[in-house]
Amino acid sequence: MAYGIGLALAIAFVYLRDLRHTMSILMQIWFYASPVVYDESLIPPKYRFILILNPLGAFFSEVHRVILRGELPTLSGTAVCLVWLSIVLLGAALLQRKLGQSLVENI
Repeated sequence: MAYGIGLALAIAFVYLRDLRHTMSILMQIWFYASPVVYDESLIPPKYRFILILNPLGAFFSEVHRVILRGELPTLSGTAVCLVWLSIVLLGAALLQRKLGQSLVENI
């Protein structure tokens, strides 16, 4: 997933030069929107759907389940992680295929 996100951002940085300045703010918002330092049980049940919309939300929920609680990953959580991984990698590959030839000219 990191490769896909990194590839998409690298291509975006070539075309959107000001993205570099806003990226630090967006990364900070994304950090707090992902359950990195808190458990998903702290989120009220009616807002937990946001974790599914966050590409890293399900991943960190499963990591917490394994490391902190000593449980096995759930099938649904693993499926959400794999779906997001597929979306990110496929999107980055399509973006690179479409814009890859003109990247050198725009650098």
